[in-house]
Amino acid sequence: MASKSSLVKLCQLTRTYSTEASRATVRQALQKRQQLFQQDNGVPVHLKGGYFDSILYRGTVVSAFAGFVYSLYSYYLIKYRK
Repeated sequence: MASKSSLVKLCQLTRTYSTEASRATVRQALQKRQQLFQQDNGVPVHLKGGYFDSILYRGTVVSAFAGFVYSLYSYYLIKYRK
């Protein structure tokens, strides 16, 4: 069985290599995303993420409108309750 210190060293070494590789990958991905969002192509920034962003945006608008309509309905029921 391996000693505790060798296991700790192995874990630290593994963590170092995986962290450095993941940092580089994240940095490259972040730079690509920044370039995408900084392009001046007339698309609002909240829709530049693609199809999923447009679905989220439309869902939010529909939910807000439905909540507004439901609040008007609730006020109507409160005011004209029989």
